[in-house]
Amino acid sequence: MDRGIWATWYDVVPERKAEYLDWLHKNYLPRMLERPGYLWAAHIENNNSPERAAFTRKRYLYTDDPSVGTGNDFLLLFGGETAHTFLNPDRRQIAAEAPSADREMLALQLRSRYGVFTEIEKFDGPMAAARGPGMTVGPIVQMGTYNSHTVGDEAELCNWYLRHRLPLVQSMPECVGVRRLVSVVGWAKQSILYEFADVDDPDGHFPDPHPESVHVITTITHAPNSPTVGRRIWPPIGG
Repeated sequence: MDRGIWATWYDVVPERKAEYLDWLHKNYLPRMLERPGYLWAAHIENNNSPERAAFTRKRYLYTDDPSVGTGNDFLLLFGGETAHTFLNPDRRQIAAEAPSADREMLALQLRSRYGVFTEIEKFDGPMAAARGPGMTVGPIVQMGTYNSHTVGDEAELCNWYLRHRLPLVQSMPECVGVRRLVSVVGWAKQSILYEFADVDDPDGHFPDPHPESVHVITTITHAPNSPTVGRRIWPPIGG
């Protein structure tokens, strides 16, 4: 089972974007999947529309911690047997042992932040068959990362997810699945990962006017540009 997820958010040096993507998809990711415990990888390109970005900036609270990277053009995901899969060796050790050509390409990632998460819940939706190849996430991903303001807020948030949010999303016709995550490494303690089938509009926004929903979002602080909404570009959809 894929109980661990390593997520990295970042931008890319614009002038070398095509070169970087070719290397990542053809060389780096296939080699990373040869590592023990690595079960799948997915590369997501942010498709968040300007309208949704403006909407979330007005609606959510965001950290102003300057140590938290603001990159959001791409989201790189690895799924592993457990969170410990990505901690021995960890991110730094993998980079240090990499060939110089790989280190050069990884240095093209700008304003990056990352987290290693363990899955606490996973629900399949009506389109669960769209997940894959293998256990890879669905074609459209929305991933939010955040911290609650108090311990009481954490309990309230968990209760809200269980009673309202998860049943709502799980019942959507285009839903592939939902994963709730907590971090082992990273700024954000909590994360929600929604997977959707390939749809015409990858914006990922779904209306939720429930009064509790309006309140709950005031009790958390998001990572920069969270949530990320994007389309999977590797493995290619339908490939």
